[in-house]
Amino acid sequence: MIRASHGVWLAAIVGLVSPASIAAVAADDSVPAITDWQHADCAGCHAEIEAEWRKTLHAHAWSDPIVQAELARTKAPSCRECHAPASAAAASRGIDCATCHVRDGVILAAAPSLRGALAHPVRAEPALDTVDACRGCHQFAFADDGVHDPNEALQDTVAEWQRSTPFADGRMCQACHMPAVRGDDGVSRTSHRLRGIDDPTLLADAVLVRADAIRRPDGIVVAVAVEVVGNRIGHAFPTGDVFREAILTVRTDGGASDAIVLRRWLARTIDADGAGHHVRTVDDTRVPPPGTGTMRDEVLLADPSATHVQWELRLHRLSSDAARTRGLHEHVEGIAVAHGDVVVHDSH
Repeated sequence: MIRASHGVWLAAIVGLVSPASIAAVAADDSVPAITDWQHADCAGCHAEIEAEWRKTLHAHAWSDPIVQAELARTKAPSCRECHAPASAAAASRGIDCATCHVRDGVILAAAPSLRGALAHPVRAEPALDTVDACRGCHQFAFADDGVHDPNEALQDTVAEWQRSTPFADGRMCQACHMPAVRGDDGVSRTSHRLRGIDDPTLLADAVLVRADAIRRPDGIVVAVAVEVVGNRIGHAFPTGDVFREAILTVRTDGGASDAIVLRRWLARTIDADGAGHHVRTVDDTRVPPPGTGTMRDEVLLADPSATHVQWELRLHRLSSDAARTRGLHEHVEGIAVAHGDVVVHDSH
C-alpha cells in the first residue's frame, strides 16, 4: 500500500500530469489495493476532514448512549448494519471513512482529484453526491419479527424527501448536511461535519412557527392557534428514528400551559386481510415535508389575566419518560429549536 508519507513528493508532480490521467491511474491494476485499511491511513493525509468527522453523530453512531440503551433492551443484530458497519473491533468508530469511501480495496470519490488518484487507487462514484449514498441507512422497513408490519417504513427519510417538491427535483441530502466549504488550503471541498440534530443553526432553519392568541368572548379562555411549516428542510420534522418527537409548548404569562406533540404514533392494529395484528403507524402529527402541507393545531388555555403567550419548540431524540426509564436523564429536556412570544388579542 502507498503510504500517506508519499503524498509530499506526489504533490510535486501534479502539474506534470494531465487531468485525463486520473481515470487511467485509478484503473491501473499495478497500483496496490488497500487490503489492510486502517482509520489512520485516511487521517494522515485528510486530517482536516477527519477532525470534522470525529465530532459527528456518525462517528458516535455505535457508542452513543441512546443507541446503547436501546441495544440493551432489544439486542437487535440488524442495528449493527448501520450503526457499526465495520468489524466488531472497529465498532467504536461507528460510521467511518471506509463505510462510504472504501469498496474492494479501492477508495471511492464522487469526483476523484488528481492528487488522490496518484496517492492510492480511486474509483469515481458519482452516487456519493446523491441521495443514494444515504438511502441504505435512512430508508428501510421494520424487520419481519412477527410484531411490526414489515411493509411499514422504520426509517422513511428518503421517501419523505421524494415527496418534498422543493427538494426532490434535484436538491440532494448533501446540500444541507454536507455543503461545500473552503478548506485550510483555500480549496473548496465537501464538508464532513454531517450536520444534523446536533447543529443549532440547521435546526433553527428547519421549520417556521406561526402563532396567534385570541381571547374568547367568555374572557377566560385563550385560544392559541399554531402552524408549523417546513422551511430549509427536505423531509418531515422530526425525521429518522421513530423514537424521536418534537414538543411545542405554549404558556401564558399567567402560567397556564399545554403542549402539542409532533411524532409518528405506533400501535398494534388488525392487518388489512384480518388475519393478524401488527404494529404500524396509526397517526402522524409531525411537520410534513415542504410542499406537502403544514402542521396546524389549537390549544385552549384558561387564564383570564393573560396578555402574552410564549411558545417553545424542542426536539427530543426519545420521549422524556423513555429517557428517564433508560437512565438518560441528560436527554429529558431535549434540544431547543425555536421560541417566540405573541400578544393576546380580544376576539371581535
